[in-house]
Amino acid sequence: MAVPSSPRTDVEILVVDDERPVLEVIVGNLEEKFPTFRFLKAESGNAALALIGERLPDIILLDLRMPGLNGFALTRILRSRETTRRIPIVAISGLKDSVSVMKALELGATDYCVKPIDFALLAAKIESLCSRFLKKDRIRKRARSVPRRNLTLPILASMPVVFPEREGLWIESPLDIEEGAPLKIDGARLFRALRLRPDTPYLWSRVEHCREEDQTYHVKLLFESIPPDYLEQLVILNRSRDRLRRFLGASREGLTLDFPCMVVDASGHGLCLKGALPWKVGAALQLDLANLVAKLGIQTSDTLVKATVMWARPNEEKYVAGVRFSEVEEEFQMQMMSFCIKPGPLH
Repeated sequence: MAVPSSPRTDVEILVVDDERPVLEVIVGNLEEKFPTFRFLKAESGNAALALIGERLPDIILLDLRMPGLNGFALTRILRSRETTRRIPIVAISGLKDSVSVMKALELGATDYCVKPIDFALLAAKIESLCSRFLKKDRIRKRARSVPRRNLTLPILASMPVVFPEREGLWIESPLDIEEGAPLKIDGARLFRALRLRPDTPYLWSRVEHCREEDQTYHVKLLFESIPPDYLEQLVILNRSRDRLRRFLGASREGLTLDFPCMVVDASGHGLCLKGALPWKVGAALQLDLANLVAKLGIQTSDTLVKATVMWARPNEEKYVAGVRFSEVEEEFQMQMMSFCIKPGPLH
């Protein structure tokens, strides 16, 4: 089938592979075969998930064997969400056994392509997917970008470490965090408890398990990459698990999780937020209002504010929650109220 020269200029294909040279080869070959298509690239499952959250592609080419969030898990996550469950997914892997192929297809992959890639065959599969699933008029009308306000607000939720493991750790969370969700961790206090001094305390992780226990949630996080010293120290401390539990339990060292939210509305007493994670009513949060303060021109020396979730509800694949400030400077509150009584949206 000949590739048309001008139509489908709005078709976007996301290519996901953790090996950059392989990623570049795939995209380079496909750009030659489909010069009017746009290609997006992601080098990890978490990066792909974040990109898809911002912009919906028409087709996804997905490597199955990746560290962290692999292609099998990402396929299952995408098929579980209303906004992504109909996007065609072509699994690309060196796994040729029938078990792996059947697993990918059962999880929701639309097609399968074996490495080393036969690009003529892959191009034919893409052409078939375009004719079966995509229509030009629908693509051009499609709202790809997830609507966003100009004001974004990082949410910092301090959560105690239950137990660290070699590949990640368990935390105790007031929030019901979605499986597969990427999270940025400020592990400074954890590293201090383990007597480590890494170059940076920040780590990227994803949620592997989240289960409710005794009015809270136990969440297992898997690290994207682990500092070598962390592993060495855990080996030493794990020689006595009771010692390690006492060591961490006595200090209740916590982690700070950072994830993006949009400010829907604001007042002098709190905020209405929209984000990717569910909220639990009564959960205590710490908000970093630096971005909001800068945008609104508010004068304050401290941008960290403690707040409590008052209500929460699902909204279009995300969640909306009302949080009320529990500790905030009076001057900041007055400036916020002064701004919010002015007509017009938050910009």
